[in-house]
Amino acid sequence: MSFPRRTYQSVFVLLGSLILIYITACSQAASDSESIATSTTESIATSTTEPIATSTTEPIATSTTEPIAISPTEPIATSTTEPVATSTTEPTTVPPRTEEDEASLQLAGTAVSTNDEWVVYTESINGTEMALVPVGCFMMGSTEGDEDESPIHSVCFDKPYWIDVTEVTNGAYGSSGNLAGDELPRDSVSWTDADTHCQSRGARLPTEAEWEYAARGPSNLIYPWGDDFVADNVVFEPNSRHQTAKVGSHPDGTSWVGVYDLSGNVSEWVNDRYDADYYGTLAEGVVNPQGAEDGTDASLLRGGYWNIGNPTFLRAAYRGKFIPGDLYARALGFRCAHSYD
Repeated sequence: MSFPRRTYQSVFVLLGSLILIYITACSQAASDSESIATSTTESIATSTTEPIATSTTEPIATSTTEPIAISPTEPIATSTTEPVATSTTEPTTVPPRTEEDEASLQLAGTAVSTNDEWVVYTESINGTEMALVPVGCFMMGSTEGDEDESPIHSVCFDKPYWIDVTEVTNGAYGSSGNLAGDELPRDSVSWTDADTHCQSRGARLPTEAEWEYAARGPSNLIYPWGDDFVADNVVFEPNSRHQTAKVGSHPDGTSWVGVYDLSGNVSEWVNDRYDADYYGTLAEGVVNPQGAEDGTDASLLRGGYWNIGNPTFLRAAYRGKFIPGDLYARALGFRCAHSYD
């Protein structure tokens, strides 16, 4: 059987078309495969690189560095340094004595006849700076004040003693009175609390005679610095702004043994009870008198205070007294004394 020639031509055309369609389809499939490969690679690169860099670097740096720096340093510094400094400093603060120091200590046992014969000597005793007061005599009392300052009489000391260079401060006492500030004198303190504080230091309140001798000396000065009143040497009403001042803030008012603020700032408790007639009971040249055996309910105060404007009450011989319930309790302070060992 034979087909016309035109029929063969049509079949060849149809086969050619089918082959062309097949080739096109294969090419498209290959192109799609390349796209899939490309997207898979990019995805893999993206998913495996960035998260790994983020998860392995930043958290490690944070978790291993900061806590180590904070935890082993601060607590160790606090726990090992401060307590050691507190417990070991006070017993080692006394420096070795020089030849000049030894000379002063020897002189302290020899009676001085004038203030100028004495060279100021201080030493830290149980953590507090104290001034050494030498052996000697002075004329206690005055005719310029009230009757309880008379008669003037001779008082002697046959042994040296120590007295605080400054009034006891808030910082040393461990709390504040009416006014806060570590370097202000402790005010508003009772005689009993003052006595207790001194005893806690191995010290005591000074006697009235010890206090006055430390202020006046064998030269019998009217004020701790001399016989003329000098306003700049004392904390009193005209310059106090109605409050106490930092201890030792008026250095020109220092006494002959190197003690500050024996006039003004706060009135200071002494050990004695008040007896207006006590001086009349003493013999001339009495040695280290300890005060009246039978005093009143009042305790003795010395030195005047910040709210006094009349220099008469700032003299070293002035005898103040305080009865519980009186005004101006916030003017009351103290300093301690220590027997010479």
